[in-house]
Amino acid sequence: MKKFILTTRSESCDDYMYFIEHPEKPTNEEINKFLMKYGSDRDGGENIEMLEELESFQRLKPNKKLGITDEELLDLYNKGFNDELLGYRSLEPSEFKSALEKAAYFHGKAIAFFGDDQPSLDYKSNEEILKTIKSKIK
Repeated sequence: MKKFILTTRSESCDDYMYFIEHPEKPTNEEINKFLMKYGSDRDGGENIEMLEELESFQRLKPNKKLGITDEELLDLYNKGFNDELLGYRSLEPSEFKSALEKAAYFHGKAIAFFGDDQPSLDYKSNEEILKTIKSKIK
């Protein structure tokens, strides 16, 4: 199965990321069905995210050199981001297997913290986020 990341933008300008596994590349119809079933932005129980609001769709490839996939890095980034918004830390520094994992988590926390003062931070693409995380360990 190939792994993909789908990013959408809602009417309220919030970005949502979804990780999808598919034998090939999903069709637009499959993506629409997926969003109708699992989309996070709903209005009165009706999903309001549509394919037209698709921000990005990319295949995630394992990076054997780094020992961690882009999907795992983005998961850690999102965990850090959400932890900061909720006011706690779900992972301790000793739990990370590598400096890269730690960088992803704490970068997510930092972006959540500074995002209100610098809204442009919230609009970075997944590619930009991954590039920033990977640059932190060089």
